[in-house]
Amino acid sequence: AHTVAARQVWLFRLVEAPNPPEHLFPECAEFGSLAPHWQDVRQKWADYFGRLTDPELDRVFEYTSFDGGRFRNRIG
Repeated sequence: AHTVAARQVWLFRLVEAPNPPEHLFPECAEFGSLAPHWQDVRQKWADYFGRLTDPELDRVFEYTSFDGGRFRNRIG
């Protein structure tokens, strides 16, 4: 559940997708229910990588971490 949430969070930060996960460490996640969520986030990342361009790799993005810290990073 954490890996799915973390991948959703980073995708949200990179492309400003709607509805980021509220928790980075979801509680009470049942293992059997994770497969569809994993497939969904996996497909979203594949789509993102499929349209990523060289100029996009140089783009700087800013985000706020769960603890309130502000950061700037380059996509690449």
